[in-house]
Parts: sequence; C-alpha cells; structure tokens
Amino acid sequence: MKKKSKSIDNFWKTATSAQEKKVANEIERSVLLDELTTSAVHSTLQRDKQESLVREKVTRRLESIDDDRTYKRHRSQSPNIETDQKENDSELINNEQNLSEKQVEEICETV
Repeated sequence: MKKKSKSIDNFWKTATSAQEKKVANEIERSVLLDELTTSAVHSTLQRDKQESLVREKVTRRLESIDDDRTYKRHRSQSPNIETDQKENDSELINNEQNLSEKQVEEICETV
C-alpha cells in the first residue's frame, strides 16, 4: 500500500509540477505578447504622428506655393487692369472733348 501511495504521490507531484510549469509558461507568453502589442501600438502611433507632421508640412508648402502663384497671377494681371482703366479713361475724355467740339461747332453754325 505504501508503494502505491508513494507512486500516487509521485504521480500527483509530477502532474502538479507540469501544470505549474504550463501555467508559468502561459503567463510568460501572455506578458511577452502584451509587451509586443504595446511596442507595436507605440511604433504605429509614432509613425502616424510623423506621417501627420509630414502631411501638414507638405500641405502648408503646397498652400504657400498656391498663394504665391495666385499673388503673382494677380500681380501680372494688375498692370493690365490699370492699363485698361487708363485706356478707358482716355477714351472717355476724348469722347467728351469730341462732343464739346461738336456742340461748339453747332452753336457757331447757328449764330
């Protein structure tokens, strides 16, 4: 009976020890997976932040280029606008002078 009892004791000790090792290995595996996940998430967040910064810089640069082009286009059109306005003003003045001369001629003819 003692032999059976010792072998049963030995069996349970071995089985218990094996289960404890399994549990310890599962805990260690779980901790390592948590660390890996945390590291992956951190790395992804860092990359997203960097991509966001790059995206913002590129966007600002493109907006700046667009603003410069708009300004230059406006500036290049401004002299034309001023010239057109001056031509229109000159034409109006000439028309007024012509009308005045015609009126003077008409008055002179009637007298």
